[in-house]
Amino acid sequence: MLTGCGDVSVQADADPASCDLASIDRTALAAAQETGFDTIDTILFNRTALTLSHCLGHPDPAIRDELAYATLTAMLRSGKADPALLLSLRETLYNTLDAPDPDGFAHPFAALILSEVARVDRVTPYLSADDRQAMVARATTFLESETDYRGYSDSDGWRHNIAHGADWLMQLALNPALTDDDRALIYQAVGSQVQAGGGHAYIHGETERLARPYLFAAMRGTDATELWTERVTALADPSPLETWNDAFQSEADLARLHNLKAFLRILLVNIGNSENPALQAMQPAILATMQTLP
Repeated sequence: MLTGCGDVSVQADADPASCDLASIDRTALAAAQETGFDTIDTILFNRTALTLSHCLGHPDPAIRDELAYATLTAMLRSGKADPALLLSLRETLYNTLDAPDPDGFAHPFAALILSEVARVDRVTPYLSADDRQAMVARATTFLESETDYRGYSDSDGWRHNIAHGADWLMQLALNPALTDDDRALIYQAVGSQVQAGGGHAYIHGETERLARPYLFAAMRGTDATELWTERVTALADPSPLETWNDAFQSEADLARLHNLKAFLRILLVNIGNSENPALQAMQPAILATMQTLP
């Protein structure tokens, strides 16, 4: 038995590459969380975090959401996660994204914890410029390639790929170390999911979550009004329809139009409440585009 302060313990022979719940004293772990993890040593802290990272795809939402996600988030926001752990978590979660996810839980929750890994780098930088750029590429690819639009299920809980991918991009967009080229990738990735696919209409808050990285990237960017005109026009592309007026003959296209209009409205509301000149530069293009929509 490997024991840290406060009797939070993990079996010495436990496999950290599996969701080994028997190796975690959940009562003691919850008590340690109340102290900001001051009662758990570094070795145990790191081992517990890595074990929990393998529980993010668990079919039971009480384990997946309440234990793995909530505890990992608290651990990463405690300020006690060292660079070695953060880099190990990053690689573990990248591997999760690369592996099959037949139940559909592991990928979105891996992306959500990767948003926390990215947040730590924003608050206390530990990634190299190349690693940070590589994470932007991973995050944008994740969101752009996503085709699972499920949200909440009464029986299963959350599968929220679009929202969690957007959260990952939001934490990256907030990072002042990103370049305009990085932000351009974020705009492109968000834009690829604004209308969604497969005739899906967003009803689980995805549109608001997609708007956040878009707005935060804009706040830190240097894009002129002319570029925003091109960018917002591309967002509103009705293809393969000739015009959005044709959407009224198709449920799937009506869903696309609904998603687009909701996204533009959210951008407009946030811009209207802001004095940030970078956000204000977006407003004319959004207003002009909305006036073209039926």
